[in-house]
Amino acid sequence: MMDAWDYPIWNLAQVKELAIALKEISIQILHYEYLHESFGSWFLTVRREGQVYRVLFDGRDSVYAIELSSNKRSPYQWERTIWQHRAQSEEIPIQAILTGLLAAPVD
Repeated sequence: MMDAWDYPIWNLAQVKELAIALKEISIQILHYEYLHESFGSWFLTVRREGQVYRVLFDGRDSVYAIELSSNKRSPYQWERTIWQHRAQSEEIPIQAILTGLLAAPVD
């Protein structure tokens, strides 16, 4: 069983694997945030072919999502959710996230 100090370390290790996979398909990470006090929720802001998305994990509801920004520059406006995936385990579903991003609309 992990204690409260272990969760951010574990999350960073998992997000590192996701970051490596994103780089391999030319998706740039713009921002990352982990929110321990929000049930371990986290999000990444990423750019693919000029379009900006937010990949997030809602720790309370155990749901991953990808949101589309209507702005291509900061401040971003999260227009709509374009993909959702219910967590099946504690592992980040890297392949499912990559598939969702590659299927996402690009202007």
